[in-house]
Amino acid sequence: MVYKMRKMLLALALAVLVFPTPVPALASTGLLIMKCEWQRSTDMQTHNTVNAFGSVEFRYDPIGDLIGTMMKEGFIHPFIASTGGKLIEGRAQYEVDGAPAEQRVEINRYTGAITNFIMTSKGIVVLQGKCTRISGPDFGTQPDAQ
Repeated sequence: MVYKMRKMLLALALAVLVFPTPVPALASTGLLIMKCEWQRSTDMQTHNTVNAFGSVEFRYDPIGDLIGTMMKEGFIHPFIASTGGKLIEGRAQYEVDGAPAEQRVEINRYTGAITNFIMTSKGIVVLQGKCTRISGPDFGTQPDAQ
C-alpha cells in the first residue's frame, strides 16, 4: 500500500511538472482544514437525487506547491491530492470486501463547492455540498476575467 501511494505521488508530481498551472497554488503554507456540509446525494445507477444531511472535515496537507495529501474525517485511506487552477482534487483507492473501490474529491478553491464521487462494485454515489475554511490558508480569490 505504501509503495502504491509513493508511486501515485511520483506520477502526480511528474504530471504537475509537465503541465504546470498558471494560477497560483495554495503552496506550502500549511495545513488547510475545511468543514463540508452535504446538500445532496445522487445514485448514478438510478439517477435518484435526494437531500443529504451531515458534515465532514477535510484536511489538506501540502507536500509541495501543487501536491499534497488529504484526509476525510471518518475515512482511513489518504487521498493523493493536487492543487492548481480552481480545484483541490484528491483520489483514494482502496478495497471493500476484496473488490476495488475509489473516492474522488473536488473542492472549488474560490466557492467552496465540493463533489465527492464514491465508486464501488455496487455502483457510484455522488455527494455534493459546500465547504468553509476552518483554518489554514485562504481558499484564494478568483482571478479577474480578462
